[in-house]
Amino acid sequence: MNFDKFNRIQADKPNLREMADATAVGEYRNSGCGDAYRIFLKVNAGGVIEDASFTTTGCGFGLAALALCCEAAKGKTLDEAARLTAEDIERGVDGFPERRKNYPASALEAFHVALANQRNGGAAAAGKKPTREDVLRIAAEGDSLGGLDGQNLDLSGLDLRGARFEGGNFAGANFAGAYLMAANFHKCSLRGANFEAADLMGVNFRRADLYHANLRGADLSWADCRNAFLNEADLSGATLLGTQLGFCKLTGIRMDGTRWGGAFYDAMTRFDPGVVAPFEKMFRRDAAGELFLDEGRA
Repeated sequence: MNFDKFNRIQADKPNLREMADATAVGEYRNSGCGDAYRIFLKVNAGGVIEDASFTTTGCGFGLAALALCCEAAKGKTLDEAARLTAEDIERGVDGFPERRKNYPASALEAFHVALANQRNGGAAAAGKKPTREDVLRIAAEGDSLGGLDGQNLDLSGLDLRGARFEGGNFAGANFAGAYLMAANFHKCSLRGANFEAADLMGVNFRRADLYHANLRGADLSWADCRNAFLNEADLSGATLLGTQLGFCKLTGIRMDGTRWGGAFYDAMTRFDPGVVAPFEKMFRRDAAGELFLDEGRA
């Protein structure tokens, strides 16, 4: 990292301001550290981003990432801005330290919420409740659904395979019987959500809040639930073939008839005291915390 450039951003705080005439606003909370981000966009009739700004409760690394993201977006069309990468942001300070690369990634997630709101006519920023049709349209366009007001939304039975919900609030939403294969719920609030009999194969639930969620009869085969909170969730009759449960919190769950075959867990997977983990193998993480290596039978 070029600390001269980094320190200049901390001193000047470019693009750190609320925007009164924004055409869309994206709100995002980094569940890893709790920082709140808000990104403002002003897009002209030709679809070009004339201005971009942000506010944040976060630290200097978050401020730098958001400032650089907003600067990089200016003058681009929505499609061009959607192709910005974390590497594009990092160039502004000649790269972030390895342990701080989550900040440009989070800034991009927040930016994509604002982009999705812009494509949705700014409805999410204005507090308008999206319809099922809105959700299907945004998902079909490949945009993030994370900026929508998803609380208690009825999405039952919809085909949302591969949809991007990352960072969103879908607490209490109804996904019963929905097709959600390979959907991305990374860092989502899904407290009390209903996933009964849903197809969740390969879903990304990493760091998601699934307290009290209903997952009865759901297929979570090969889902990634690392660092997720499934406390008090109902997993009765669910299938967890090959599901990754490292560092997952599973206290208070219901697991009558749950199929755990081949699920991965580690020493930090938490059940209620005295509950014997229903797995055949213990796995450990590699140095990067990403892979699970066979440790043999527990």
